[in-house]
Amino acid sequence: MTLTVILLIIIAVLILAFILNQRYMQDRVDTEMYARNQMISKNAVLSKENLDLRNKMLSSNKEISPHAKSNAKRVIREILDNYITEGQLKFYHIVTTSNLATKHPLFEYARTFDFIVISDIGLINIDVKKWNQKTFYHFNAPVDDKMVIDTKDVNQIVGHYISKQFHSQFNSPRSDIYTFVEKVQNNRVIYDFYDYDPYEQAAINSKSLKDNIEKHFDHKIQSIGIIYFSDGSVNIIEGAQDREKYVDTVSTKYSLEHVIKNAINLSKHPLTEAQASKIVNSFNN
Repeated sequence: MTLTVILLIIIAVLILAFILNQRYMQDRVDTEMYARNQMISKNAVLSKENLDLRNKMLSSNKEISPHAKSNAKRVIREILDNYITEGQLKFYHIVTTSNLATKHPLFEYARTFDFIVISDIGLINIDVKKWNQKTFYHFNAPVDDKMVIDTKDVNQIVGHYISKQFHSQFNSPRSDIYTFVEKVQNNRVIYDFYDYDPYEQAAINSKSLKDNIEKHFDHKIQSIGIIYFSDGSVNIIEGAQDREKYVDTVSTKYSLEHVIKNAINLSKHPLTEAQASKIVNSFNN
């Protein structure tokens, strides 16, 4: 009788141990599944953010029609061909960035521009705009209440005031640069802010292209960015007077020609055609 009781107790203990072990294992599996699902969810969020960023970059210039881009490219070719005829330029290649793969290592920097000209003088990175609206371009927003504007130009005063008012919503301790357009409608005036300042973005990414290409190909290269308002608009009000090293803004064929001429004159690190071809191929692969 005693032996039977002992056996029953042992069996009960084993069953209890088995149940507890099963619960422990199930809890462990549940924990691992939860952690895995959290990781998958986090990765999905990050992937979506990256996709949204890339889609934003891909669609950031939707206001430019294919016809406008084609015309801009034709103007660029005319200028470059003329400099080749004059003997000031030896050769050039035009890379159309819309053909660039999203996985390309230079995608982040190159897609700021519509065309990248690769020639013996280096890189000329061109961002084509055709806004056809009054544009307040590259205005800095001061962080304090004082707006020292040494001008009586109404557009300058309005541009700095609107950019300051827009910036105040972020409660940021530092100044920032904005570009926006003015839309006059019935009983209202709308100031529509661009996603980023094209001038500042072109300067940053022209420098990034220069640094990455120099590192990869192990030779110096000149790189400038050009914001080309191809509609020939004279209704562009420029704000900040400080000029970046790697970028210029133009709104006519003549001014575009002048900036390219300056790039030719300032070039200190000429490329051979073989070097340029390697860079072109790196964009196409």
